[in-house]
Amino acid sequence: MKLIPRLLLATIISGLAAQLWGQVADAPPGAAEQKTITERIKRTALRFRGQLPDFICTEIETRWQDGSSAGTKLKKRDSLEMLVYFTQGGRTGIKLLKVDGKPARKDYEKAGGAMDPEFLHGAILPTHLFSPKADPQFEWKRWDTIDGRRVAVFSFRAQPVIQAQGFAIAFHGLVYADPADGMPMRLEMEVDAPPGYPFDATGWDVDYGAVALSGRELILPVKAVTHFRRGKSVWRNEMQFTGYRKYDADSTVTFE
Repeated sequence: MKLIPRLLLATIISGLAAQLWGQVADAPPGAAEQKTITERIKRTALRFRGQLPDFICTEIETRWQDGSSAGTKLKKRDSLEMLVYFTQGGRTGIKLLKVDGKPARKDYEKAGGAMDPEFLHGAILPTHLFSPKADPQFEWKRWDTIDGRRVAVFSFRAQPVIQAQGFAIAFHGLVYADPADGMPMRLEMEVDAPPGYPFDATGWDVDYGAVALSGRELILPVKAVTHFRRGKSVWRNEMQFTGYRKYDADSTVTFE
């Protein structure tokens, strides 16, 4: 009978242990823990209701479009630099500063192309996804990692909620959240378009990160992508949010 050398034996044991540990680490949480995490997600996603000061941030938005319906021949339309004003009262104001690096000669509302002026508000307060009216249903997907942080990934499906356009819109997608506190770190969302909705397909992805605002470190949107399709026309907007700062009545910035 041959004896296995101690070093080789130790290597084999170490490899088996690592494999077993990997299997344990990748195992989904139990049903009770999954429910706990999803309850944390719903609560934490709406944490900023009435809790943020009015603020401004800078948004850089690069817009692409394609008339082939495939979305594979996107051409750059323009790049916009804007100030975005956010209030807890539900208002978002936008001041267009530059178009393709040059001072803007028109207001944001007249810039044309695919626009979503309420995007930041919806990303910060996703009531259309996680409120009691939306009644989201979750299903476990996997573990993942974002910026070195282990996150739990769930698919979700939200019930139709009446939007500003008057449509009852349902949503589905993925949420990547810290399992310890339910903090969403990434959202991927698609619209379930009702009859008569102006777009055949639309959705957005948003990534969240640590932001200093009024002496606090908060998790807020830092980049996002929205996409729209109607007939043969496809639009894609890529956004970055920086320079978060408190906005007050003494600010020299005015919003139309």
